[in-house]
Amino acid sequence: MKAAEKLTPRSVHLYQKLSLSRPTVCERIKEMGEDIEDNLKKRAEKFVNFSVCLDETTDIKNTGQLAIFFRGVTSDFQIDENLLSLESMHETTRGEDLLQKLLQALGKFNLPLDTLCGVATDGAPAIVGKHKGMVSLLKKEMDARGIRHDTLVFFHCIVHQQSICAKSVKFNHVVSVVTDCINFFKKRKQPHI
Repeated sequence: MKAAEKLTPRSVHLYQKLSLSRPTVCERIKEMGEDIEDNLKKRAEKFVNFSVCLDETTDIKNTGQLAIFFRGVTSDFQIDENLLSLESMHETTRGEDLLQKLLQALGKFNLPLDTLCGVATDGAPAIVGKHKGMVSLLKKEMDARGIRHDTLVFFHCIVHQQSICAKSVKFNHVVSVVTDCINFFKKRKQPHI
């Protein structure tokens, strides 16, 4: 209540009436998440095309994490981009596992494969491998569904391209500092709340 007293002293009595018990707060967070998801589904229904960006990494507990971002465009050129899903990969992170998570996320938001126009990746072998990478398996899945993929654009994520470019232009002294900072923060243990 101290924050309410400082921020809105005239409305403190309203805050005192609110239940802030753990179950109530959890339920409100769940409802907000569902509302965000419903709004995203409604916006996604209007897309004529969309692309996805996939980044697979491992967290500090050695669990694979797949971040799936999307960018969609409507018929009147309204562009929407957002985090579509963050998927934990508890067992393996093979191409087929990544594809399954991608297809589940697309299905959850009713994003059909026939409107997918581009895939950006981080270049991990599980994603871009020639035979068992997620990209190859996605093409096979599209073939199996009778969806053309010859115009589908696959490219390497721009952040990773910058890193490669920095190495070839001899900017390692800059990139290495940034990389060291990122690794420092990633390795730090999070405080228990």
